[in-house]
Amino acid sequence: MDDGVAAALAASNLARLRRPALQRLLAGARRVRVPAGSVTHREGETVEYLELVVDGLVRVFVTAPDGRSMTVRYARRGALVGVVSLYADGFRMPAGTQAVVDTTVLRFSPEVVRRAAAEDAHVADALLHELADRVLSFIQEITDSAFTSVRHRVARHLLDLASQESRTGAGARPVLRVPVSQRELADAVGSVREVVVRTLRDLRLSGVISTHRDHIEILDPVRLSGEQSGTKVPDRQLRGPDTAGMTSTMGANDIQPRTAAAGDSAVAALRASFEGQVIGPADDGYEQHRRVWNGSIDRRPAVIARCTDVDDVRTAVRFGRDHQLTVAVRGGGHSFPGLSTCDGGLLIDLRPMNRVRVDPDARVVSAQAGVLLGEVDERTQEHGLAVPAGIVSHTGLAGLTLGGGIGWIMRKHGLTVDSLLSADVVTADGEFVRASEDENADLFWGLRGGGGNFGVVTDFRFRLHPLGPQVMAGATFWSMDTAADVLRAYRDWISECPDELMTIVVQRLAPALPVVPKELVGRPVIAVAACYAGDIDEGDAVLRPMRGFGSPVLDLFAPKPFTAHQQMFDPSFPHDCWYYVRSCDVAALTDEVIDVVAEHGRRITSPMSSIALWQMGGAVARVPDDATAFNGRSAGFTFNINGNTPTADGFEDQRQWARNYWTALAPFHTGVYVNFLMEEGGGRVRQAYGDAKYQRLGALKRKYDPSNLFRLNQNISPG
Repeated sequence: MDDGVAAALAASNLARLRRPALQRLLAGARRVRVPAGSVTHREGETVEYLELVVDGLVRVFVTAPDGRSMTVRYARRGALVGVVSLYADGFRMPAGTQAVVDTTVLRFSPEVVRRAAAEDAHVADALLHELADRVLSFIQEITDSAFTSVRHRVARHLLDLASQESRTGAGARPVLRVPVSQRELADAVGSVREVVVRTLRDLRLSGVISTHRDHIEILDPVRLSGEQSGTKVPDRQLRGPDTAGMTSTMGANDIQPRTAAAGDSAVAALRASFEGQVIGPADDGYEQHRRVWNGSIDRRPAVIARCTDVDDVRTAVRFGRDHQLTVAVRGGGHSFPGLSTCDGGLLIDLRPMNRVRVDPDARVVSAQAGVLLGEVDERTQEHGLAVPAGIVSHTGLAGLTLGGGIGWIMRKHGLTVDSLLSADVVTADGEFVRASEDENADLFWGLRGGGGNFGVVTDFRFRLHPLGPQVMAGATFWSMDTAADVLRAYRDWISECPDELMTIVVQRLAPALPVVPKELVGRPVIAVAACYAGDIDEGDAVLRPMRGFGSPVLDLFAPKPFTAHQQMFDPSFPHDCWYYVRSCDVAALTDEVIDVVAEHGRRITSPMSSIALWQMGGAVARVPDDATAFNGRSAGFTFNINGNTPTADGFEDQRQWARNYWTALAPFHTGVYVNFLMEEGGGRVRQAYGDAKYQRLGALKRKYDPSNLFRLNQNISPG
């Protein structure tokens, strides 16, 4: 039987239908390969089907012209092989969404549906619903920026070719004739020919290029330069570009918008009014400060503004707004999808703003937005106090907080946002406001989980909680072969555990660390890591049953400083490695979920890849759901599936492993933690918040950032 159809049967409620008839249909369609067909689905709606049983890599081009109907075009090796069109009320995709992705997720034969419809309408209807469900799940993986990135790559490649081919004499207008066909261009930028053709058509209709059978002429290099950097120049600035003064050999770095000279003057004015550093591509330190934690992200902002105080932030925000620049904001730079930097725009770097002020008597800490978790822990633990925040010490406090903030002591003391007392914010118009329960309470609600959508937070004030400085913490490891048994024992053990206990289940290859025996390094293992936020002896007693289960291969639990435990995972997430994450919440560790975890954990091949299964509940779940923008307080567990590599080598394989793991968990998804999203599109952001909260956040966005200046984040659309 076709694997995809078998999966559909397992995942759906088709068992209640006429199984013998269905089995005959599916068995008979095992090797059928036919052109696209159509079957009527509901009244007046037609759904087209393409043979999706394919081998190897398939490129998928997706459009959603009205937010409810969707067209998926499939191509293999650059050749279009068919189309699927679907209609569903539940799509909720932004009108005009376009993307191009790689996938082998959808596998369904149209012949199966046609034959099912002919024999049993109920069976056909169930199959149609199954396919629609799979498409909806597939859509959640599409990034809004994917199609845009193709447009950028096309523009960049054309300009690079132009630099090799174009020459001009004295006073002559450059002749930018690029000898490349559409198919050659598609191969060069690594995209489907259909997507490239559409991109070229859009550029042609905009008057940027003209296309010919064997070459492309660049009519407006200024606009094309804006396209390749992602910074589009408004039409009023583009009319009548003066190309006479351009360099005679032209390329992507040579051709700049007409405002380049004015831009230089503007940057000079910014430097004169700025207390911190303003760094451009030609300045010392640019390479250092443009880089972020995720090594797979390689972007080059036009200006980096390294702020030292609130006035610098206000100046930088107004500069970005007035010059219509793409604006990225960086605290610690720990964003998985690299949203704390940009290409060709303004990077507002808050890292120099790293002061921490502790009032031990009031049990309050103030921390600026550039502070890392380790810096907060160091200062607060001097007084036996802590903010519930994170598990990796070089994570930025700001980004973690604004997404909600999960960590080692959340089951006892709540999320990071649950301890937030106030936040100082620079809004999109450059104004300073303070948000708290008593002041700008609507904004304070949105900041507690709504990400960086509403402004640049410059300072946080948190309530502190007694902790340590010694805690009972560590991890116990078992062979991955015993994962299913370990997880069932773990499920029973935590069923009545106290709030002081927080656990994370980890799957990975045993790391090469001093505490790991050499004979264990590289072996697949499953671990239960934990921290007990209470009395050490009590913690030892609570942990003992799990530590003694089965035949552990390594036990690292011991009393230790909380600051040391907060750094336990640091070696697993070093800077400059290549990171990709998929995430979901699940309600419970059912036997079915455990089976998925056991199966996919065995497939880890990179020493950097891992999953972290976070135990939720406790104090997190006792806060009313509508008290903050954070969504998912009722989740039982949060999956963080990391497909990582030290370098680019093998990265695609690990990304696919993470996607496959996530897809296998799809029947059990209940939500997603917004800080664990990649660039997955507006639908996934809406899913992270739920419809009601998303609408409330949208109203806040319209109030505080109606032009969407702060859009490099898990974006809440003001529209």
